[in-house]
Amino acid sequence: MTSCFVEESRGLLDEAEKALLALERLPDNPEYADVACRAMHSIKGNAGFFGYGDLEEVSRQAEMILDQIRNDEKTCEAVTISFLFIAIDALRDGIQQVSQGLTPEVPGKKELVDYLNSLSGGSAGDSQNEDCTREQTANLKLEKEQGQPTAAAPDQGFVAKESAGAKQADNRTGKHSLATQQQAIRVDLEKIDKLLDLVGELVISGAMVASTLTGQQLERMEKAVVQLDKITRGIQEVAMSMRMIPLNGTFRKMVRLVRDLAQKSNKKVVLEIFGEETEVDKTIIEQISDPLVHIIRNALDHGIESPEERKALGKPETGRVTIEAKHSAGEVWIVVKDDGRGLDPEKIMRKALERGLIKSEEKDFLKDEEVWKLIFEPGFSTAEKLSDISGRGVGMDVVKRNIEKLRGKVDIRSKVGAGTIFIVRIPLTLAIIEGMVVKVSNNRYTIPSNSIRESLQPKSDQITRTPDGLEVVSIRGELLPVVRLHEFYRIKPVYYQLTDGILIVIETDERKCCLFVDEVVGLQQIVIKGLSSYLGRVRSVSGCAILEDGDISIILDCDELINKVEQAG
Repeated sequence: MTSCFVEESRGLLDEAEKALLALERLPDNPEYADVACRAMHSIKGNAGFFGYGDLEEVSRQAEMILDQIRNDEKTCEAVTISFLFIAIDALRDGIQQVSQGLTPEVPGKKELVDYLNSLSGGSAGDSQNEDCTREQTANLKLEKEQGQPTAAAPDQGFVAKESAGAKQADNRTGKHSLATQQQAIRVDLEKIDKLLDLVGELVISGAMVASTLTGQQLERMEKAVVQLDKITRGIQEVAMSMRMIPLNGTFRKMVRLVRDLAQKSNKKVVLEIFGEETEVDKTIIEQISDPLVHIIRNALDHGIESPEERKALGKPETGRVTIEAKHSAGEVWIVVKDDGRGLDPEKIMRKALERGLIKSEEKDFLKDEEVWKLIFEPGFSTAEKLSDISGRGVGMDVVKRNIEKLRGKVDIRSKVGAGTIFIVRIPLTLAIIEGMVVKVSNNRYTIPSNSIRESLQPKSDQITRTPDGLEVVSIRGELLPVVRLHEFYRIKPVYYQLTDGILIVIETDERKCCLFVDEVVGLQQIVIKGLSSYLGRVRSVSGCAILEDGDISIILDCDELINKVEQAG
């Protein structure tokens, strides 16, 4: 039962936090106070049922204040909102303790409860708390140095702007809409994983049955197999959709993070969110939050300038941070953009030279895209002095590593004085992809469809060999390097001449190359299987798949393949 309490309480706290952020923007709208009050009331009742005294007491005091605000008995002041955020953080800490099997204890509970009581007009347990000011907030020992900072009073402005769709809905209703209620049931994630595994096996079995009927005169059986395939794909889509959840919960956490960081660094920031309804696999949701926190912390601390500095540069005093999610070529792109200082390539290269990451003779030949990638080196930072929030580049190696674990990529675009854009590209799901199966000798390889641009059989006049021995093919005026897969994996092919085989043009990050293979087998739905750890690191391989005849197909990592070509060139 405690697991249900933890899950429900976390959802209620998220709901209360979202309502408080809205109430801070629109203090005259009692609807948000009502939502937060009801959430605190539910937490209070549940905590009392389980005997969690500290959680019950804190939530009761928060509920009293919110009840007064919604009934116009109390004005919604900045310091009141700040302490309500502190109460939410305290409750989160306590609920985390419950999830670990501990009896929850709220640090500084007496001081917090006394001050909340004084805010609601009650009698504080300690007379000293009557003179408590915003500067004493830090003394409550609730600040999370390794997570989100404690909310402070809004000395500087912060605004979270909603997406265009949400704004239109608000205009139609004449008020800010709250989260829509959906009919849902709770299902153990382990059960969904088992269902998805079974669907994957069903896909493989269906393909095996279909392959045995090829060329046979079994019309009725073939029709049955076609119908089975249709049903299987339908089940597969439903099973996958059960794991798909929108990014709005993750993005909502960033709203609180930006607000708190803006207060802590004395900056004015506008946060804009677009595409929060975009859905991705739950596993990805859980693992993408931490990289986003790193990126946004760096953007606010060392990207966005202070109001005075922005004014001197002719910029608006209020900085702008945008988070956008969208679908693109079978991937989900999460774009984080700021209009701050931007990355200074000269500064980055100077630091890279000091650390021996690049050689002095390479300095003048590096493209901007190559310079930006240097900030992903472990411990790399260009900050003149380190702050307690971040340093541009500090933790960015963790960002890159965590995103790559999801088979994703992160791109950077920046301009000095204009700002920086981080583009996080992640797959829709980690379970099933569509890929093209190709053959080299008796070995079969799978190329993800979203990396393929075209396939062709080249003519002799399209093929050129450079002085350093690199083979290139001219395709519509563009010279593309060739990777012979049989040489890359040291196997004997059927064809040695490029004109006899097939070239597959692949592209990642606007970089292209051609893969030389013997033949194309066809497009297939591929159930991704991870490689066993005892195999170690297999170069340019992201996993494997079981084909319809039971054989194994290696799934190629196109990004790493192109990197190998560029390094060889």
